[in-house]
Amino acid sequence: MIRDISKYKKYKNAIGSKQSLKVLTDKFLQETIQEGAHSSVEDSRATLALYREVEKDWENLLKQKKRSQKRTIGDMFNSFKTEDEQHVKAKFKEEEPKQQDKLKN
Repeated sequence: MIRDISKYKKYKNAIGSKQSLKVLTDKFLQETIQEGAHSSVEDSRATLALYREVEKDWENLLKQKKRSQKRTIGDMFNSFKTEDEQHVKAKFKEEEPKQQDKLKN
């Protein structure tokens, strides 16, 4: 699964905007990157270090969201099931007198 650290709440600025990798690394890891020539290896290492700082909390949050979504889908399914059962019961109640009349005749 992909994790975009720029979208993680802790790593956004005060107004909720994304911050650059350079800013995040300086602020949370107290390291300086991207001075001089660009290095994708340096960026990757910084990104992984930032992820590891919040990994447990982030993964737990995602698990909670997933469980909540499953419950929501399950609740929706159960409500449909309940509505179908109610519809069938109502239909049965409508048809029952007609069936009894047929049996009497």
